[in-house]
Amino acid sequence: MTASSSRRTSRKRASTRKSGSTRKMVALLCLAPAVLILLPSCIVLAPAMLPTAVAIYVDRSRDKSLALSVGTLNFCGALVFLIELWMLGHDLKAAFHVLTSLFGWLSAFAGAALGWVIYLTMPVLVARVSAARQRIRLAELRALQSELVEEWGPAVAESRSADESR
Repeated sequence: MTASSSRRTSRKRASTRKSGSTRKMVALLCLAPAVLILLPSCIVLAPAMLPTAVAIYVDRSRDKSLALSVGTLNFCGALVFLIELWMLGHDLKAAFHVLTSLFGWLSAFAGAALGWVIYLTMPVLVARVSAARQRIRLAELRALQSELVEEWGPAVAESRSADESR
């Protein structure tokens, strides 16, 4: 690698870092007013979505399937908090009142727990379905092979390598 190509590569990396940090700054500037307007909702969602934060931290995979399954179902459970907050008037007093609801906590954490159950059981379920499909396909191929043996004779079923047949 030459010195000029090395400089170009380092410039590309620096510009990529700058554009990434610029994107984050723009996103932060756009989200700040939304957080201020929706402050009671944010106050309610922050503790209710803690299981999702833990799942994001624990999930080291690239596709973040644990965080996705826990996060979506945790949010569905946290909607109980949000709906109650919106029914009470969407102010700070209502937000702190809503956080005392045991049913809200139960639904938020039950949703997160269901996300964990789905994440842990899906690989096993997919493996079993795949194995069952392979057994069915093998039985179909064996039935087809036996039909060919009946039609063409037992020489069709013998396995010979390509070198032996020449």
